[in-house]
Amino acid sequence: SFPAIAADEATQRYHPGCTLRIQVLGRLRVWRGSEEVDPRAWQRKKAQQMLALLLTNRHRWLQREQICDWLWSDDGEADAETQFKVTLNALNAVLEPARPPRTPPFYVRRQGGAYRCCPPDGVWIDVVEFEERLATARKRVAATSPDAHEQLAMALSLYQGDYLGDYLYEDWAREERDRLANRYLEAATLLAELALARGQPAEAIRFCEGVLARDPCWEDAYRLLMRAYARQGNRR
Repeated sequence: SFPAIAADEATQRYHPGCTLRIQVLGRLRVWRGSEEVDPRAWQRKKAQQMLALLLTNRHRWLQREQICDWLWSDDGEADAETQFKVTLNALNAVLEPARPPRTPPFYVRRQGGAYRCCPPDGVWIDVVEFEERLATARKRVAATSPDAHEQLAMALSLYQGDYLGDYLYEDWAREERDRLANRYLEAATLLAELALARGQPAEAIRFCEGVLARDPCWEDAYRLLMRAYARQGNRR
């Protein structure tokens, strides 16, 4: 039997034998079980890009035509269709190298002409963990739990960089990147506030400077930074 995190109803027919772990905060990285996929194994850069696109839209099905428009917008319809098929095969080969012939893929599902990555509980993705930990941490903060600071720090440690940093100029990733960056900045500012409330102005300053290094226009961090410097000055 497979772990619950790597199984769904399709497991009765076939399972690739491992759970995928995927990093999208920062550079796109993929692990099959404990083994990271070698960048040379992808064969095609578009296969990585297709995975990134499907992960960005993991909550909905994408039509083949949508995927082609995003990934091969400069190609004709026939060429884009051909590129789609070759790229999808390359992606599935990387994710499931031992899949038996004529067996439907486990991770990239198909319904008619629509595609979607990840069965409901078959993949660990850092951004999902990041948002779940943030939600838990905010509840702890609201309840003034003593471990709220630690929980928030754990959530922020998952943010290794902006969402899909490999694809900074792709329109389909921009909205999600901006949303997650704002969530990170808000949470990091809250962490600085907690540090200041605990009488640790130096820690608050460090967190604020980290926020401003990412976004020099983040006003809440500036205001908090001035308060932290004032508090630190009063201690001297």
